[in-house]
Amino acid sequence: MPSPSELLARRVVTGLAAQQAAQVDAESAARAAQEANRQLLSADEQVRTATDELNYARAQFGLNSTDEFARAIEAGKAAVSRGFSAQAQMNSATAPAEQLRLATAIMRDLGANMNPLSTIQASFATKRAEQASLPERIAEARERLAEELTDLERAKSELSSISTLYPAQMLASLQDNPEQAEALLTSARSALDTAEASAPTDRAHAASALDTALRALTMANHQTDAIFSAKSDLDAIRDRLVAAISSISSDITDVNELNTDPAVFNPLVADAHAAIAEAQAALANTGDPLAALEHLRMSEATLDAALEPLRTKEEAYEKARTAAEAQISLADSAVSQAERYVQGRRGAIDLELRSTLNNAETALSAARRSLEDDPEAASTHAMNARALADSVMATPIQNFGGAWGQPTTGNGSYTGSSLGDFLLWSTLFSNSGSHHRDDFDPFHSGSSSSGSGWSFASGGGSDWGSGGWSSASGSF
Repeated sequence: MPSPSELLARRVVTGLAAQQAAQVDAESAARAAQEANRQLLSADEQVRTATDELNYARAQFGLNSTDEFARAIEAGKAAVSRGFSAQAQMNSATAPAEQLRLATAIMRDLGANMNPLSTIQASFATKRAEQASLPERIAEARERLAEELTDLERAKSELSSISTLYPAQMLASLQDNPEQAEALLTSARSALDTAEASAPTDRAHAASALDTALRALTMANHQTDAIFSAKSDLDAIRDRLVAAISSISSDITDVNELNTDPAVFNPLVADAHAAIAEAQAALANTGDPLAALEHLRMSEATLDAALEPLRTKEEAYEKARTAAEAQISLADSAVSQAERYVQGRRGAIDLELRSTLNNAETALSAARRSLEDDPEAASTHAMNARALADSVMATPIQNFGGAWGQPTTGNGSYTGSSLGDFLLWSTLFSNSGSHHRDDFDPFHSGSSSSGSGWSFASGGGSDWGSGGWSSASGSF
């Protein structure tokens, strides 16, 4: 049994602990009240600023386009009014717990109503900036159109070139790409003409027309890029199809394991299975391999976008990292092939093409550097590297005929092809035209593939956004 002195010591210790806890609670409550006061003043100023912005937005974009903006301002005003009503009670509260409760309620209410207002303000600021820069953006789109028209002619030449290397059924999905790209570029030119004519008097119409043009340019670029990447895809088609099947199968497994909505995911899974079947047919030489590969890629991208909100951060990271590794492997193969292509034609390569190759190498290095910290950025860098490398491979090089060093005119039989393709043509012509294209099976020819916001969180830390709003309930 404790002695009287021991009991006294225990009481002293307990009393000191309680006193320290009360002091900590009081300090936390005071800091919370200080933060709530600061945010109230800032929210009040934001509402006033937003009201001024609304008047400008109505004049610029019309009443119908600003209804949501007006509603968000009214909700913000109401939250600020409620906050000021509770402020006096919060500041005069003598009990730390009550002061903390009131501060928490004020900040939570502000967070729920000021975040939407901040988002809408940002969207209108973006719209104003876009309209203010319309002439420059239209001019940039004109430049893109000129580049895409040049790429279209190169794509036509590249398609003609690779058509001599691969059986017709392997390129069936590409045959109408130039026609589709040409139609899209015609549409883009028409939309740009409309945007340019409307810009002085109707900026909203001009912005809409510009958006149409940019979409058409992007779609046309997709059509030509498919041609430019066809040769590198076909050179490693078996590896790429197998890797794509494995990757999308992993997504299908995730659909079965995660809490997914059948109404949403059943059609996506059915399309994924159809893409896999199409790829398996291509692997068996009974289907179009490029069409199958494109179907796999598009189907997987759709599934990934639907699954992303359901995956944990760790799962999403691993998925993104795996995808980035695959893209880096493809880019590494494409860049290596482009390097061999340039090295084999040193005398015929101009500075622009060497610069493109250097940009591809730089993008590949950036992809490798960012793999661990930002897999999505790594994928973007890798895809950019691959596109640049494919562009190098698709650039026509002046042919040489007769004795080496004496150029002939025209594109020649192996324009735009790799060193390996040239050697193939050399062999074919050395056999005096006795080759048999029907025996050509690229599936067995080997592969070169290698591997300022408002927010509140009760009970824990919370980031109040870039404006420096920070608080934690119960821990001030």
